[in-house]
Amino acid sequence: MDRNPVLAGPQPIPGRHGRKNWYVIAQPCQVDTPRTTFAEADVDIVACRTGGPGGQHRNKASTAVRATHRPTGIVVVVDAERQFSLNRRIAIRLLRQTVERGDEAAERAAVTGRWRVHDDLVRGNPTRIERPEPPKKEPAPQKQTRRRPRPHPRGAHGAEH
Repeated sequence: MDRNPVLAGPQPIPGRHGRKNWYVIAQPCQVDTPRTTFAEADVDIVACRTGGPGGQHRNKASTAVRATHRPTGIVVVVDAERQFSLNRRIAIRLLRQTVERGDEAAERAAVTGRWRVHDDLVRGNPTRIERPEPPKKEPAPQKQTRRRPRPHPRGAHGAEH
C-alpha cells in the first residue's frame, strides 16, 4: 500500500482533459503520545556522602540521596537536608516532576509534528493525468469539389446605395 495516496475529485466542467479540481497527498501522523507512569517501585535509591558545610555529621553520615528512575534513566542527587528521609522525599518529588515535564514536552513535540504534517499538506495544485491517446484513423480522401462564388453582401454591383 502506498504511504502517500493521492486522492482526486472528478472535474465538474465537461471537458476532454485529464485535469482534476482538487487533490491531497495524505501522510500518517502520530495521534497520541504514551504517558510514562511513575511508580516508586521503579526508583532505585542509594545513600551517599557529600562534603561541604555541615560539619562532622555531614562528612561522616550518608544522608545524601541518589535516586534513579529505571524506565527513563533520569538520575537526581539531593543533599539539601541533613536527614536521609527528607532527602529521599525531595528526590522522589523531583523525579516525579521531571518525568511529568518530559511527558509534557513529548506531547508538545507530537502536536508540533502534527502541525508540521498539516503545513506540509499539498492541496489544490493543478495536476495533469496523462492518458494514452487512442490510435488515429487515416482520414478518407475527399473529392475535389468546385466552389461557387459567394454573392456580394451589397448586391450584384456593390456600389449602389
